[in-house]
Amino acid sequence: MSFDSTLIHTAFDAIAIRAAGSSGATSANSTQAAASGGGGGGGGGGPGGGGADTTEPPKFLIFLAGGLLALFFLSHLPRLLVRLGSSSNGGEFFKGNRLSTKEPQNNDMAGPTSAYAGGLTKAADNPPRHWPSMSAVVPGGGLVNITVPYAHMTIGQMAVCGAWVAIFVISMVYMNDPLSDGNRAGYVAVWLLPVVVGLGMKVNDIGFLVGKGYEKLNYLHRFTGRLLFVGGTFHAGYYTVKWVKKGIFATEASVPFITAGIVAWAAFMFMGVTSVPFIRTRIYGFFWMCHWIGYTVAVIALAYHESSTAMLAIISLIIYGKDIILRLVLKTRVTNARLVPLPGSQSIQVITSFQSGWRAGQHVFLRVPALRQVGGMSFWENHPFSVASAEGDEMVLVVKRAGDWSRALYELASQGDGNGEKGMEKGYANVGKECRVIVEGPYGGPGPLVMASYSSVLLVSGGSGVTFALSVLDDLIKKAFMGHCRAKTVHFVWVCKNYDDAEPLIPRLVDLMSRASTTNLTPKISIYLTRSQSSSAYSEAGIEIVHRRPELANIVDGVVSRTRVEVLSGNVGTCGLVVGVCGPMRLVDETKKAVRVVPWQERRDIGGVTVHTEAFGCQVTAPAQPPQTPSTMPMNIDHTEIHHPYVNPQELPFPTYTLPGGGRMAIYPAVKTRYAGPNVGIGPGAMGMPHPLGTSLSWGVGTKIDNTAASWRRYYGLGAMMTGYNLHGRMPGKCGFGGYGYFNGWEIRD
Repeated sequence: MSFDSTLIHTAFDAIAIRAAGSSGATSANSTQAAASGGGGGGGGGGPGGGGADTTEPPKFLIFLAGGLLALFFLSHLPRLLVRLGSSSNGGEFFKGNRLSTKEPQNNDMAGPTSAYAGGLTKAADNPPRHWPSMSAVVPGGGLVNITVPYAHMTIGQMAVCGAWVAIFVISMVYMNDPLSDGNRAGYVAVWLLPVVVGLGMKVNDIGFLVGKGYEKLNYLHRFTGRLLFVGGTFHAGYYTVKWVKKGIFATEASVPFITAGIVAWAAFMFMGVTSVPFIRTRIYGFFWMCHWIGYTVAVIALAYHESSTAMLAIISLIIYGKDIILRLVLKTRVTNARLVPLPGSQSIQVITSFQSGWRAGQHVFLRVPALRQVGGMSFWENHPFSVASAEGDEMVLVVKRAGDWSRALYELASQGDGNGEKGMEKGYANVGKECRVIVEGPYGGPGPLVMASYSSVLLVSGGSGVTFALSVLDDLIKKAFMGHCRAKTVHFVWVCKNYDDAEPLIPRLVDLMSRASTTNLTPKISIYLTRSQSSSAYSEAGIEIVHRRPELANIVDGVVSRTRVEVLSGNVGTCGLVVGVCGPMRLVDETKKAVRVVPWQERRDIGGVTVHTEAFGCQVTAPAQPPQTPSTMPMNIDHTEIHHPYVNPQELPFPTYTLPGGGRMAIYPAVKTRYAGPNVGIGPGAMGMPHPLGTSLSWGVGTKIDNTAASWRRYYGLGAMMTGYNLHGRMPGKCGFGGYGYFNGWEIRD
């Protein structure tokens, strides 16, 4: 960073002169504050000036942060090189970057019309090279994958965040007292801005270096953003306290570049508040819009705050612009697709014309402009879906009918033009709705992990996560035919609710088993139906159907035992077991727990156990709820959704404190109502919930009467109201703002 001395000191002098000139009519204290670097109330604010060496973070911290990145890159490098030469025709290194309608260049991996499905002589075994992960071969290495409750991060991720915090704290306090000089804090905060933006990009350069997809780095993007806000708050707080004590806050805050800093800090705070988990996961569109608005305001404000902050704001814009250009040029494609409704599972198959350009386990973003035909604003939205097929076949996506967007897609696929569901009932051969779609991707996937290089494979999926497992299984079978798969067995476990959910994909599974019969790979497929009324297990076309929840510990133990026998007998190399899991977080955590209890001796005998996870949670679209009556209104309770105690007959115990005068103060973590009607109260401290008699009732900012209890009670609302605005152009139930209300804060009652 050659500009961090002369350029910055020159900028300091210029800023001091500008600040002094803009506040020449103010008091001597004001002029002195501006000239000494007093400017900067903003969250991203840079150094205010003065030129003192202590305002700059020590240069060795740049090397320390770079060293941390280099450490992860070097640990990833061997697996990157192995992937480069993992199979024929250049390996897998150049796959998974750009979708194409052309067949794969290595035609030996082509689809059903090739030798792969033609029953010709199978190629000689030439399995890919293998390099195990550190967590698989180091005793206790699996502990890094333990998810910490409430933190929503693994121990390994928390260790990375801890190292990042250490660098942040050192940069704040080394040769500097943040309580007596707030410039360093602003400097550190604004230098984090390009890092935050870089970690949040889909075409992620940092992810390429460390072998992680953008979704695997998102936790670090969020965490670094919080550190940025902390640094900016130190910077803003220092000058706020200083100026308030001197009685010159209003005068200083009116200086243009200081006002810009305050606006930048407010923009970062706005982004942080609207990024809390229950907003990000439940109303993702609202979160995204707030994030975009906040970032735009922050960048503009930083450009007017200081010369150094303007420079770093421009750098962050360059990073963002590069990502947009690469996504448009390299990742976005428009193609024809066929939408096929699957009435039994309430899903839609999206069959595109792409035949190459992705790796098994990757996902794409789908946008369907034709949704304007069914009304609403759904045609603007794009949603991520795992690819359900391997390279060489048509790229297939499976969309579960759950929210407004997927319901609109199902309605479009079912239109009665002879190609949809009605056409299927009439016996038309061409089932489905033809339309143009916009596909962006592929992204994510196993990264440097080459599943075909392992001695054995276990695939665990839940619900629509089966698409990940399907593509991996299809890919393994194709590679096994060409002799590029070391594993001899693969156990496929799918957990779903009932047989109707599984039935549409059973023919696909049967076809995959038929293809595998021409290879040395033997798949075992088990489907677990968790809500079935039956209790017996049976087989259907070689597929095991089990009417209960899977005992994952027993499944993992069985796979490890079989792999150990094969390794010790010399039938397969000592290259370990890979467990791929995709589904809800609960399923992912249970699978990782089952892997952790495998004894170290057995791990060592087979070459270690590696876990690759793909968890749900980026975007969650809640299904619309039908109108409820007091007798049928659900009372589902978890740690983030707690019904009002006077509606909930269980009378949940809340911490309650007695106040002077006989009042009581209670803490309500969150309140969620599922009543589909205009039950959302709006305003500071307002609250919305259904009335037991079936009408809506809300509390305003002032005092309102609440007759939801047996006796009349008065409520004084304090806190903040977050409403579940429906951004899909449709209102559930009666006309209103939506059927979901969330309340966090304090409530005082007498």
